[in-house]
Amino acid sequence: MNGEVRHINFLTKTKPRVLLVTGSSLKPCENPIGDQYLLKSIKNKIDYCCLHSIKIFYNLALLDTEMAGF
Repeated sequence: MNGEVRHINFLTKTKPRVLLVTGSSLKPCENPIGDQYLLKSIKNKIDYCCLHSIKIFYNLALLDTEMAGF
């Protein structure tokens, strides 16, 4: 395989499969309108995934306590 990594579960004879991974903080936003924007954002992602037959994974797990990556 020349150093090539293959994951048998992801090989299909049809088009490639796509998974969108997203999430948000458990705490409410400090700005009152922030939660409204968060809701609109996740709805937009869900609608996009439905239109394009993409699976979506949404999680509220806390992976970075400082959230420095945002």
